[in-house]
Amino acid sequence: MRSKHGNLSPWAGSALFWLAVAASVGSIGCTEPEVETFEFEPFAEAELRFAQPDSSPLRSFSPNDLKAESPDAAWIADPGIGAVFRFEPPRDDYRQMGFRDEPPGEVDRPAKLAVEKTLGLFTFDLGSGQVHQFTPDGEPIRAFETGFVPARFEIARSPIGLVFGRIDNRDPQQPRLIVVRTDTRGASPDTLLKPDTHGPPSLWMAIASSGELSLDGSESGLWAWAEAVPDTVFDITDRPDARKRVLRPQDRDSMGILADLDRHILWVVRAGGTPGELRFAAYDTREPGTVGPDRAFLGERVTYSDFVPWDAIDGTIMGFRRPTPGRFMLVSYDMRVPPTLP
Repeated sequence: MRSKHGNLSPWAGSALFWLAVAASVGSIGCTEPEVETFEFEPFAEAELRFAQPDSSPLRSFSPNDLKAESPDAAWIADPGIGAVFRFEPPRDDYRQMGFRDEPPGEVDRPAKLAVEKTLGLFTFDLGSGQVHQFTPDGEPIRAFETGFVPARFEIARSPIGLVFGRIDNRDPQQPRLIVVRTDTRGASPDTLLKPDTHGPPSLWMAIASSGELSLDGSESGLWAWAEAVPDTVFDITDRPDARKRVLRPQDRDSMGILADLDRHILWVVRAGGTPGELRFAAYDTREPGTVGPDRAFLGERVTYSDFVPWDAIDGTIMGFRRPTPGRFMLVSYDMRVPPTLP
């Protein structure tokens, strides 16, 4: 990986993109403890954790994916300029892979990312049509072909594996979502959602297009909100106790969802009442099965700047501001979530 100083060097310290093997939530069929309540301020303005300064040596121009490694660092895939970036603004640490024929050669047109502390970095590359796995030091490990271009790419925690959301375009007027999980080598595929055969029947007719469908990773699969079923967010998984969260009426006109697996919170994002305002409604995801807002809704957070959220991790939400057209500057917000949940 090339650092901002131009030398090829390993990462400083271990990298992680959200998920830890030790954080598995247990096997299917285990009895879960009773969910306890905890203090959550009903309404508060999110606090700016950091904003990437204009003086940063690197910036993304056409990001296609962002995955948070920690509340202070993120990985960004930019297929337009053929690079993968790691930005950590609080430490003034900016690194890149693949830009202008820089090594590794496996980085050509990176479109999707997934990161895990032990497994390292995974990329899906439009140039090769392959998923590439790299060590936490950026060294290539292996590659495999998916046979499709994923619209969503995540790492599941329980059990550890890869989860892909892809679009079935056989009817271009009504594209459908298919969700498949594999092991970390791309083998042993298991279909979690396929219209008419697998997964929640309510999602079989959901239109898989921008504004109609929003996805994020869950412990075992993907969280999904669809315009076709605006009152419920589904956990697409093979677990018999798969979660559903029924939303408050005001949250059903959603712009999208973000899942914070570390704090067990599902954020439902909607436009606020003033230009640039976003409302983030927090729902507790700890309880299995279908849970309504009377038990699951925790409170709201709000941002007022022109902020585009992309990922949630450990009580924070990360995304971009665009100070000028064609410039994306990394921003992180502290959502003022209690540090630990029971």
